[in-house]
Amino acid sequence: MQYKVVIIDDEHWTREVIKNLGKWDELELEIVGESSDGDFGLELIQKFKPDIIITDVHMPNMNGIELLRTLRKSGNDAEVIIVSGYDDFEYIHSAMKLDASDYLLKPIKPEELNEQLFRCREKLSSRTIKDNANYEISATGFLEVPWAHSFNSLKTSAYETLYSNETDKIKKAFDELTFLVNEHNEPKESKSVMICIYYILMNQLQLYINEKDYRVRDFFNSTETSFVFSNDSTSDEMLNFICDLYCKASTAVQMSIKNRNRLDIGLIKSYIEENFTESISLDQTASRFYISKEYLSKVFKATEGIGFTEYITSLRMEKAKSLILEQNIPIKEVGFMVGYVEQAHFYKKFKKYFFMTPGEMKQTLKIDNK
Repeated sequence: MQYKVVIIDDEHWTREVIKNLGKWDELELEIVGESSDGDFGLELIQKFKPDIIITDVHMPNMNGIELLRTLRKSGNDAEVIIVSGYDDFEYIHSAMKLDASDYLLKPIKPEELNEQLFRCREKLSSRTIKDNANYEISATGFLEVPWAHSFNSLKTSAYETLYSNETDKIKKAFDELTFLVNEHNEPKESKSVMICIYYILMNQLQLYINEKDYRVRDFFNSTETSFVFSNDSTSDEMLNFICDLYCKASTAVQMSIKNRNRLDIGLIKSYIEENFTESISLDQTASRFYISKEYLSKVFKATEGIGFTEYITSLRMEKAKSLILEQNIPIKEVGFMVGYVEQAHFYKKFKKYFFMTPGEMKQTLKIDNK
């Protein structure tokens, strides 16, 4: 399950640091909005209803503690990470009393940020498990209806057709489910039964995708797997919707399995370009594409004329140059933003690549602008 994140900080470069340091894909988190002040930040929260809020303490109009206090008074229980450049006990104390997840000091370190994001995600997952446990009560009640045994048999058949790689079999299974539901479901209980059926069938699909070591968002857009139960929606429409997802998932998984041993350098380059600011390596990338690291290294160099590691270094260095010269990000933050945990390592790589230090490069910019 993907959780939504909002970032609120009056310093543009701090928001950029957070966006670049967070392992969003790995943690299944999505940044849905950002703001430079507390008032607008509150509007964003009310609009997007994020699961995690990262907010600075010192901001115009409404500071982070006031924002957190307002949220808690309104019943908002989102996970909140407070960020500040001030080691101020009173702020820390106030934040903790208002049930903030943690308090991070600037400059933000990638391991600390991601550790807190991970903890927030674990808390959110625990809540989901509890919610699912409560849901099971209503699902069990549904399964006690006279035609529950027939439904259980057909849903199992639908699950098994996912492995067939034959969409006709999947569609036939759903035709039988649709017939059963239309034959027995009473209008007065139609909506509650539809909701139960929806979650049972979608849980099966989630299980299938997880078993194949993929994620739902590998195959579907984030909005595509959320059926909207409007007052005029029918069981036929809902089951057709789910059937389409079953067909797409089965086909996509089978195609992905077939392509695991085909090395697509273009796809690998796209993956690197999307993730080079994180701790990706030859081993990790090879594992991601189900090939050996020796084969990946050999083919990559033969195709690109440059080694895998050198390619990542070049992307990081050019990004660092852009951050220093074009976005005027403080040098002490740049290394973290392009994937280096140790600043000394970043400085060494930078000087080797550009034949000057980051500070010397920034100085050239000042000279050129005079």
